[in-house]
Amino acid sequence: MTKYRYMKSFHAAVIIFVLLFSTRNTIAQNTTIVAPVKNQQTELNAHIQEGLSEDGVISVYDPNLDITLIYVKHGSFMMGANSGDQFAYRNAMPAHKVTITKDYCIGETEVTQKLWKKIMGTNPSYFKGDDLPVANVTYDEVLLFIKRINEKYVLDKSRPYRLPTEAEWEYAARGGHKMTNTIFAGSNNINEVASDESLATYSTNPPKKYKPNELGIYDMSGNVAELTADWYSSYKGEHQIDPKVLNKDEAGGEGHVYRGGINAANKQNCTVYYRMDFFSKREYYIGFRLCRDYK
Repeated sequence: MTKYRYMKSFHAAVIIFVLLFSTRNTIAQNTTIVAPVKNQQTELNAHIQEGLSEDGVISVYDPNLDITLIYVKHGSFMMGANSGDQFAYRNAMPAHKVTITKDYCIGETEVTQKLWKKIMGTNPSYFKGDDLPVANVTYDEVLLFIKRINEKYVLDKSRPYRLPTEAEWEYAARGGHKMTNTIFAGSNNINEVASDESLATYSTNPPKKYKPNELGIYDMSGNVAELTADWYSSYKGEHQIDPKVLNKDEAGGEGHVYRGGINAANKQNCTVYYRMDFFSKREYYIGFRLCRDYK
């Protein structure tokens, strides 16, 4: 009797084991195992690469856009020009102290036609070439381009891509905290950093043809002129902190400020303090570079 009970219990255990094993296989065959979802922002940020060159230039590479930005440390400088400064126009006067309170990054080069086509699907540039700076763009088109970049490629919405303010542009062109007070962006000799009228090169150049400025930024005195975020207005003489004119009602001009020289321009139009009012719909020599707050 005891032996019979033992055999009965053993058979029941075997049956339960078989049923459990069969059920587990059925579940495994009909179940898709989903791997843990990685944090998309962590993955993106892991690919943002910061570099430090031998001469202390900090660069930030964005692989999603295939662009490099240069770190600009906050600081104060004398913006504009005085009457005794070489090649100065009156609209760049008076020189006045400006303080930039936040670190930021600005494009190592101007935005290329390759990147513009990737985002916009068009190429309005007069001189064509993927590695050449995009130009002949309207201000509204530039804003749409930046909007699309921020929507598709930027996860940290507190630090979107944008145009630099006029003050940020000039501070970077002068070399930021490394500035040596050169007339042009990186040199007192225009042909070291750009091709002016003496070289008679009207077409645009691929980036990095000429030497960079103290921060490692290229073509801020040549290639194409560059749009900024500010509406054009006259300078005031007093100290300004993070100046920007983003409201047309505050401005005295009819358009936005553009900065920097263009190829085959005279030296006066290539200085770090040269500024003009962009009120046209588009011009073949007008481009831009990107900017972004640094952390």
